Amino acid sequence: MRIGILVVLTWLGMGKILAQKSPERPELIVAIVIDQMRYDYLYRYFDLYGDDGFKRLMRDGYHFHNTNYSYIPTYTGPGHASIFTGTTPSVHGIIANNWFDKESSSSMYVVQDLSVNGVGTDSKDGQMSPRNMLTTTFADEWRLFSNFRSKSIGIALKDRGAILPAGYTANAAYWYEGGSGKWVSSTFYMDKLPRWVNDYNKRKRPVTLVQQNWEPALPLEQYREVSSEDDNPYEGPFMGQARPTFPHNLPVIYKRLGTNLIKNTPGGNTITFEMGMAAIEAEKLGQRGITDILTLSFSTPDYVGHQFGPRAMEIADIYVRFDRELGAFMRYLDQVIGEGKYTLFLTADHGAADNPSFMADAKIPAGIFTKDFGKEVDSLLAIEFGHPNLISAYMNLQFYLNSERIEQAELSRAAIQQFIVNHSRSKKEILFAHTLEDYLNNEFTQGLRGMNQLGIMDQRSGDVILTIHPAYLEMPWQKTGTTHGTGYSYDTRVPLLFYGKGIPQGESFEQVEITDIAPTISNMLRMHQPNGSSGKSLLPLMR
Repeated sequence: MRIGILVVLTWLGMGKILAQKSPERPELIVAIVIDQMRYDYLYRYFDLYGDDGFKRLMRDGYHFHNTNYSYIPTYTGPGHASIFTGTTPSVHGIIANNWFDKESSSSMYVVQDLSVNGVGTDSKDGQMSPRNMLTTTFADEWRLFSNFRSKSIGIALKDRGAILPAGYTANAAYWYEGGSGKWVSSTFYMDKLPRWVNDYNKRKRPVTLVQQNWEPALPLEQYREVSSEDDNPYEGPFMGQARPTFPHNLPVIYKRLGTNLIKNTPGGNTITFEMGMAAIEAEKLGQRGITDILTLSFSTPDYVGHQFGPRAMEIADIYVRFDRELGAFMRYLDQVIGEGKYTLFLTADHGAADNPSFMADAKIPAGIFTKDFGKEVDSLLAIEFGHPNLISAYMNLQFYLNSERIEQAELSRAAIQQFIVNHSRSKKEILFAHTLEDYLNNEFTQGLRGMNQLGIMDQRSGDVILTIHPAYLEMPWQKTGTTHGTGYSYDTRVPLLFYGKGIPQGESFEQVEITDIAPTISNMLRMHQPNGSSGKSLLPLMR
């Protein structure tokens, strides 16, 4: 009797197991990264936004209000890599946009790959791939999980914004070549551009979009409530333009800058959205019975931010226009993929600081750290140690020592490092300085030192690493506009919004990290996290 009951119960249990369905996944995952978007832009311009762009995501999706980067430096390359790998530069290896390569004794660009050739271009702009990134992305893991049946495509004006998110197994990555005004790729992905990309290039949209003045989308009176006056000394004018003010005569500026101009105008966002929709249509993304992934990085806000700064009317206008285009894009997704059938997240690769001169004029301590500090230290080393050129490179606030010359001169490497540290600490702009060994041999679990530790890698980072005071910026090329790269809140805090299938409506003010995004998407898809992932899934917070 007991055996009979056990058999029945066993079969009932097996029936329940057999009745379980496969997890319901979205037809399409759309990842939107806005280059240089500060968290406060969601609310500074809130009253200027429509109802179906940012507000739709904030109202109907899940909003993480306190999302931060946990490492230094906050640059475009590391930001994109961290979002999609779920880990920090100390693991994925993208420590900056450029760094000094110790093996070749030359500068290394983040996605530089001389072993590949351009597709759609014969220039070096096409010699790009993700090979400098040392871990997988969630797009890679999904391609592996699906036995390569899914598709993954990355699109951005900047090559690094297209390449790093899509990862190693991407079907394609497309980026904008400013000199030719065309979207290009590399032989890492394909031998020739697909027809749909060639057809889009033939339309010459970058030329068309700069044949009219850049006028504000809203009356200037509305921008004055959230921006500095249009004519001020903190913004950089376009080449050939006397003042950095509306309207911007794009047809005249185009004669000087050519198709590169589109990057610094609202049209840069327009052609990125258009390429995204063209990819969905031509590649049937999200329409093939399996989850596909499309990554869109919008580079124009960064170009405009660097030129005009975060309080410019031009920045307000960029976000007002982006909001409208975001709303139109989501309506397109509703129509083509189906409302409730796609999952979208929106975030940023870093924030931006206020212009130092603006801050100083507001009686807030601020300044620019000298661009010649590397030369200054190299000259002092020559005097102190009797040998010139003891530094191979100074970049990203890091000193790379000339190891060969130091060995030949039989000098103490540690003594040279300590001299640099001591001299750096004498500068008012420097908060602290440490050797690479300080970070490799100690564990800093919090604060700026901890953030530095998460941002460096033994084989790629410099021998002495500086951290500047929050009141100062390293702006080596200009005094107008802004920059980013620090571990302070203006650079580290960014928006994070999830929307669509599998995403409840809600919000959280708990502190989360940018490395939590990849584990979250991985858990939604019920697959492995990227192989270097160190973040945590945010799904429990959404429940």
